[in-house]
Amino acid sequence: MFDRFIQKNARPSVRSRLGVSERFVLLLVGGVYVGKGQLRFLRDVLFPLVRQFPSVLLVLVGGANDESYSDACRSASKDAGCDDNVRFMGYLAQEDVYAWYQACDVLVLPSEREGLPRCVIEAQAFARSVVATRVVGTAEAMDAGRTGFLVDNDRLADMLPLLIRLAGDEKLRDTLGREGARHVRRSFTLERNVAAIHSLYQELCHKPERPVHDNARRHFV
Repeated sequence: MFDRFIQKNARPSVRSRLGVSERFVLLLVGGVYVGKGQLRFLRDVLFPLVRQFPSVLLVLVGGANDESYSDACRSASKDAGCDDNVRFMGYLAQEDVYAWYQACDVLVLPSEREGLPRCVIEAQAFARSVVATRVVGTAEAMDAGRTGFLVDNDRLADMLPLLIRLAGDEKLRDTLGREGARHVRRSFTLERNVAAIHSLYQELCHKPERPVHDNARRHFV
């Protein structure tokens, strides 16, 4: 699904082109609004992390769904003296988003709720580890403990020690990333999804019809 965008051994050149060769890069992909949790991530996780790892860079990819919220995120970064640690990229073309997957070290997702987050699947396909909130869709997209880590939605600050650990352990990041890539290829290929949908339709088509009760017939007459 993503193989044509994943170029082996291209990561150093991509990081150089994006100007992040010497940075520990966190990537957060999604529209900028309250539900995605950018502001609370800045306050509870990134700003404390910067004090221990001044080279950390958070890259925010996604359009501003809420301009006042986006402004609050920018103001918080400036007030904390972390302007150099946050990049607001806005909406990017698909190929440019994929370049950031290639360049980043960890995908973070502090959402308060999710469907099935495409960014988690994509990041894992690019062999990137994930640190996210334990909400239904995200938990389904990951293999927690093997491809990354989940924290309770109301305990976002628990991301901090996990990111400190990952920042100092490249081997662990690589191990989680490789397992993430395998997880995506096992669970989210086009062929597997088509087969699952086909199986569901086969099951539905062969289910015996349920009898319609007299009360139901009278209701529809």
